[in-house]
Amino acid sequence: GVIFIDKTLQEHAMEQFKFHAPSYVASAGVDVAMFSRRAAELPSSEVLVGYFGKMVEEKGVMLLAETLRFLPERYRIRFIGSVSENNKSILLRVAGAGASRVEFTGRVQHTELVKAMAGVHISVVPQILNDQFFSPLKLLESMAMGLPLVCTPIPHLKHALQDGKHALFAEDMSPEALAKAIKTLGDSPALMESMQRENRAYAEQFSWEKRAQGIVEFMRDVISKKMVR
Repeated sequence: GVIFIDKTLQEHAMEQFKFHAPSYVASAGVDVAMFSRRAAELPSSEVLVGYFGKMVEEKGVMLLAETLRFLPERYRIRFIGSVSENNKSILLRVAGAGASRVEFTGRVQHTELVKAMAGVHISVVPQILNDQFFSPLKLLESMAMGLPLVCTPIPHLKHALQDGKHALFAEDMSPEALAKAIKTLGDSPALMESMQRENRAYAEQFSWEKRAQGIVEFMRDVISKKMVR
C-alpha cells in the first residue's frame, strides 16, 4: 500500500506510474487542543488579515501584500514568520500606499502561533504554484483556531476545502481577485461566523489521533487482504 499526504499527489502518481496498489491520503494532523484555545473574533471597525509561514515569493506573500492596493483603509495585514530585511522592503514597496497597514511579527515558535494570531479575523493562503504538492498543515491550524479562510484557486486547496463553506476562493490569481474575496468575507459577519463553526468542526477530523487511526486501519486492511490471497 501507498500513503500520500495530498489528494492531488495521489491522483498524479497513480496516473503517472499506472499502479493499482491500495492507497490512502493522510493529510497533516493538527494539535486541535492547542489551536482551539484561540478565541474566535468578528471584526468591528478594522479587519485584520493574517498570514503565517514562509515569507518567500513562491508562497504568494507578494501577491498578498499587493492586495492592500485594492482593499479599503479598514483592512490590515499581519505577516507572521521570519523575513529578511530585503524581502520586508520589497513587501512594503509592493503594498504601495497600503504599506502603513502592514505589520510583521518576525519568527515565532510554533507553540506561540496562537498568541501571534490573536486579533486576526481572516487567515489567507495565497499559494501561487499550481505544480507544488503540499501537506495542508496551515489550513488545518487556521481551521482549528476558528479562522475563516480566503485562498487562491489552486487545485490542491480546492481538494481540501469547500468554497463558501470553509473558505472563499479568489476568482483568479490576480491581486484584485484576492482582494475582492477578502473584502467579501470581511464585509459578511454572518458568513464569517458560519465559517468559524464549520472550520473548528472540520479540523476535528484531522486531529493527530484520527490521522493515526486512519493510517493504522488502512495498514490493517492492506495486510488482511494480502493474507486472504
